[in-house]
Amino acid sequence: MNTCEGLDMYNPNIQINAQYLKDLSFENPKILEIMAKPLDNPPGCGVEVEINARQAGENAFEVTLQIKLETRVDEKSDPISILEIAYAGVFTLPKMDEVKKKEAILVQCPTILFPFVRSLVADITKESGLMPITLTPVDFKALFEQKQAQAGGVKKEKKSAEKNPKTKH
Repeated sequence: MNTCEGLDMYNPNIQINAQYLKDLSFENPKILEIMAKPLDNPPGCGVEVEINARQAGENAFEVTLQIKLETRVDEKSDPISILEIAYAGVFTLPKMDEVKKKEAILVQCPTILFPFVRSLVADITKESGLMPITLTPVDFKALFEQKQAQAGGVKKEKKSAEKNPKTKH
């Protein structure tokens, strides 16, 4: 089995049929205040990552990488800027078992899309009048494994509750 940066399921036969910007929103509500009185320290940046997929053909899937960024002076302040981006690709997968297919869709496809999202985020934030934001790489394999572990914990918890119906959660 090939490996590529920790992706033990790496499959070079995944075909990229298309990739495109699906949705984009940028708000810069505090720019006038910041221009009048520059910040003493750079703002913090909160990042949320979500991956959605849907079937687009027999072996084709649309995978959407959604990222939301909020910059704030501190956790309690209103956002300085908000960027929401949904970037998608249509991928044709070779024949593979369901476990590998799920990993390809939720790990490898977003890994392919991420550099394009990162570039768009840098360009958009650079033009905002604020400091440009360069996203750090996302470990989609670790996110996938974390979600799988959480889902496994929920299943175990449900089985435990079924065996002992008096258990409260």
